[in-house]
Amino acid sequence: MKMLMLLGILLSGVPAYAAQLNLALEPEGGNKVLQSEALLKHLLVQTITVPDDVSYKRDMVYRAVPLASESPLVS
Repeated sequence: MKMLMLLGILLSGVPAYAAQLNLALEPEGGNKVLQSEALLKHLLVQTITVPDDVSYKRDMVYRAVPLASESPLVS
């Protein structure tokens, strides 16, 4: 029991970080690197709900930005 308490105390001091996405695009005129934070603040961001997601076996909600060729993100 003491070992579990010690492990809990040690883990509570470790910050949890989400994965950072760096999306590198090569539109005409040069390279463009987009990061997760900038993408999620973009005006085109959409919320997508996937009922009974195959991977997670439950309903999941995702935030996404369309990256079609007409998108201002690419141009």
